[in-house]
Amino acid sequence: MANMKEEFEKTKEELAKSEAKRKELEEKMVKLVQEKNDLQLQVQAEADALADAEERCDQLIKTKIQLEAKVKEVTERAEDEEEINAELTAKKRKLEDECSELKKDIDDLELTLAKVEKEKHATENKVHSPKIQGFSLILHLAQIPQDHEYHQGTITAAQSATSFDISI
Repeated sequence: MANMKEEFEKTKEELAKSEAKRKELEEKMVKLVQEKNDLQLQVQAEADALADAEERCDQLIKTKIQLEAKVKEVTERAEDEEEINAELTAKKRKLEDECSELKKDIDDLELTLAKVEKEKHATENKVHSPKIQGFSLILHLAQIPQDHEYHQGTITAAQSATSFDISI
């Protein structure tokens, strides 16, 4: 019986050790389950963050494509406007050249006109000078009342020379 008692004590000790081990393992199990749950929550949060990041990434890609299209459109428009600007600049230069030529032509015409007017005045003075002298003579002779017949003949001669019709 002493053997049995020893065995009972041994078994009792083993049972106590086993119970202690079980409690320790249960506590570890609770800690592990808690850690597992925490890790699952963390994984879920990171998965949500990843999904948000992927959604933002997709949105950024779409925005990038739209912006690239706008950049292309603006670049094309800028190129068109540069081409139009170059054409307008060329036309402006051409018009400025034509304007310069026209100004030169106007200056030449004004010089020619001034020359012609000067010649005209000189010619008029040459033509009018004898007529004016003749007219002055006629007036002078018309004012002298002596020998009316003599003066009448001189007046007639002067009139025919200057082609004026003046009678006294």
